[in-house]
Amino acid sequence: MSAQSVSDAEAFYRFLGDQIRVNAPTKTPEELLDAWRRQSEYDETIAAVEEGARDAEAGKMRPLRELLGESVNALNRPKGCDSRFSSRSAHRTI
Repeated sequence: MSAQSVSDAEAFYRFLGDQIRVNAPTKTPEELLDAWRRQSEYDETIAAVEEGARDAEAGKMRPLRELLGESVNALNRPKGCDSRFSSRSAHRTI
């Protein structure tokens, strides 16, 4: 068993104890498991948002508009075409 799964098991055990104390034993095991999953997903989402905010503050992110513009330009460029030329000039006939 990995260290992460032991940590998850311990956290689940604590969660169950808290839920049973607070809600008395009124919830079914399935309801408790659903509550654990919802709480875990919420915690993971919050952690991801916080990480994204830290990355943005550290300048590790670029605006989506900029990235999409580069992607569109790359897709419109014919194979072997030098990036200095637009896709329109590459298709002109002489």
